[in-house]
Amino acid sequence: FGNDEGRRAQAAAHFAALGEDPDAVDADLADAVVRVVASTADQETWDELRRRAAAARTAQDTLRHQGALADAQDPALVLRFCELCLTDEIRSQDALFLLARALRNRYAAAEVWAFLTERWDEITTRFPSSTVPRLIDGIRGVSDRELATAIATFLAEHPIKQGTKPVQQHLERMWVTVALADRVRGELGAALA
Repeated sequence: FGNDEGRRAQAAAHFAALGEDPDAVDADLADAVVRVVASTADQETWDELRRRAAAARTAQDTLRHQGALADAQDPALVLRFCELCLTDEIRSQDALFLLARALRNRYAAAEVWAFLTERWDEITTRFPSSTVPRLIDGIRGVSDRELATAIATFLAEHPIKQGTKPVQQHLERMWVTVALADRVRGELGAALA
């Protein structure tokens, strides 16, 4: 998302314009605008994203705004979104993809994983077992070794009925991310400076 204040201000202006007219910004740019605004959303902005998702004219616009609810840097807002994914407000065919997006949120991954494990029985009965591996896709970006170990342990203790191979691939990819983070964590700041 970058942290360029000029671009954030530009995104905020476009976001305000989209609130007045859903066609004010090209659809390709609208997705980026919503994501940039959502990344630093406070409660008021998060509520506005949710309102816009409910009032959207198209399924694409609904998903754009619902998905953005998962992008906030505030873990409490992301957890509120996770709760919504287990209600009728979020279509069941979208919920696991959106929960995976929340799990990819680097500011809230640990909290989202804790939510998922606490609600695992509900998740695995509410949604078809064939779709649960799509949720686990969200672990690929986990770079914290302690969290990765907890994830791997939980998945070993709670095998998913269908999709064994994709889950193994997600775990493998997670461990690649952890190894990369271990290797470059100290070097990256200096390289970027």
